[in-house]
Amino acid sequence: MLREFAYVGADINTSRLGFGSRHHRWARYAAQSVTDLAFANNAFDAVLCLEVVEHVPPPQHPGLVRELLRVLRPGGLLALTTPDGRMTAAKRIFGTKCERSHDRELTRTEVEELLLTAGARVIECTPVSGLIQPASKLAAVLSHLVADRPSWRERLARVWARAGYRTLLYAATRP
Repeated sequence: MLREFAYVGADINTSRLGFGSRHHRWARYAAQSVTDLAFANNAFDAVLCLEVVEHVPPPQHPGLVRELLRVLRPGGLLALTTPDGRMTAAKRIFGTKCERSHDRELTRTEVEELLLTAGARVIECTPVSGLIQPASKLAAVLSHLVADRPSWRERLARVWARAGYRTLLYAATRP
């Protein structure tokens, strides 16, 4: 999907960078922290930050968003995804996180406040379809049972989404 663009992937996980380099030779990759990027100001027309903020300790969230906006040119597009941290009755039963490695999953209000405080203008927030579920053994078993059954997988994804386990995509720009 991104082959038509000058794409640079940045991550602190060098094994992920290696995977990207092997499978997407048309892209460039750099081992960098999202809270301290070595790119110039206004370097990119678009910045994708997919499933990252929930792995970073909350005190670093404002700096992370400021750094993403710093490398984004004015008028550019920031696309950020993160699990919906909204508390639901199901999350009280099955667990608040959809992955154990998450430091904290943020609510829509918290993410939008982070973006606005850093100087971004939020354009849209929309759910992303896909199977997001609680970080539990039960959920892992269910996902294995539906892995090779697309219609069952879609049904399970809808059930978990209604229970509050979903990913939200935020589109924002830097004025």
